Amino acid sequence: MLYNLGDSINTKPELSWNHELGWRFQRQDVMLSTSLFYIAFTDRQISSRNVDGEYEMINAGKVENKGIEAELSGKLPHNFNYFASYTYTDTKQRDDMVTNGSTLPTTGKRSANTPKNMLNLGVGYDDRRYYAGINGRYTGAFYGDMTNDEKIGGRTVVDLNAGIHLPVDKKIIKSATLRFNVNNVFDKEYLDSARTVVFNAAAHNGVRASTPYYNVGEESTFSVSLDATF
Repeated sequence: MLYNLGDSINTKPELSWNHELGWRFQRQDVMLSTSLFYIAFTDRQISSRNVDGEYEMINAGKVENKGIEAELSGKLPHNFNYFASYTYTDTKQRDDMVTNGSTLPTTGKRSANTPKNMLNLGVGYDDRRYYAGINGRYTGAFYGDMTNDEKIGGRTVVDLNAGIHLPVDKKIIKSATLRFNVNNVFDKEYLDSARTVVFNAAAHNGVRASTPYYNVGEESTFSVSLDATF
């Protein structure tokens, strides 16, 4: 396995076979789509950063990803609408990793930074003058290391948005919208992803433990913007 090579020339190229089977149903007031996927990687390249913030690549060997994606959206009475999406990902490493002459038990373990479940739900209103919406996003637990020693719990984040489509002189401005957004309404504290992915967060076969470092999720933020099309 290759790790921290310092250049991409000597890194083996990633190869993948992608398979997808989907189904879609659509009417004027509803759209539903679902798909099954299977991806087989060889020399899977995982992007990471060292403590200095420099990008490094981990060659994870053979990795298999499979799962399902589904989306549902549509219109409701009185100018309301809805949206839902769900992704299930089963990811498995198919090789044991070797470092400093020692073998790490990574076969059968999940790839780092890959949650098993992701769910997105939203309800909105739009009468072509005013619009508003609320969106909830659930992201499941994930690992920060290749041997699955350190697990980060899932989280649910709620966002709000609203706006006004302003009346304009069509001769000068085609459209203008005043937008209001609140991200992470409840100021949820969470770790968003592993910035520094390590081989093992606990000692294995004489290999000392390393510490994964994580990106902190965005705190509650409020923004106002004005968009115009000329």
